[in-house]
Amino acid sequence: EALALIGTYFLKAEQFDRAITTLDKFLETHPGNVSARVNRANALFRKGDVDRAGQEYERLLEEQPDKSRFLYNLASVRIKQDRCPEALLLLDRFLGKEAKNGPALYFRADCLLKLGQYEEARAAFERAGVEGQNSNPWVWYGLSRVALRKKAFDEAIENAKKAQDLGPSEPELAAWLGTVYRKAKRPAEALGWHDKAVSLQGD
Repeated sequence: EALALIGTYFLKAEQFDRAITTLDKFLETHPGNVSARVNRANALFRKGDVDRAGQEYERLLEEQPDKSRFLYNLASVRIKQDRCPEALLLLDRFLGKEAKNGPALYFRADCLLKLGQYEEARAAFERAGVEGQNSNPWVWYGLSRVALRKKAFDEAIENAKKAQDLGPSEPELAAWLGTVYRKAKRPAEALGWHDKAVSLQGD
């Protein structure tokens, strides 16, 4: 029990290697403990070892196929692995249980955008915004990307500005606004936003 508690503490303290090592020791004698297995998989995922994390989430989902948390976690792995078609299937199953989960709605929209399904992505980003993600700058970034694909420059600029207003310290959002201005043939404004992105990036 002490090992399980300490492993969980290391996970929360973002000491992922120590969390994994400690939970491995606990699981040697309690191999079926679901909470410890989830925490270990979470530590692997946050450490960047998404393949091993995915293997554990797969096993957990096989054992409990209707557990919404495992659907979401495995979808997160598939997104990191650039396996969006599989992620979409998992997210749709998850949203069948938690229809208003904002992060899941956002990730579903982002997957559709990556797959080039622009109209579906637009509707999905709009749905994500309605369901509690309106203040998420990446929702507006996604809508801006969709608008730019359609060469709707004014709409793309407006959405990119909303994204930047909500995430003023994000260099990627400042750079994106510069890119949209450049595509709209407004180079002076583009240059200003690219300069800001450089200053935010710090290198």
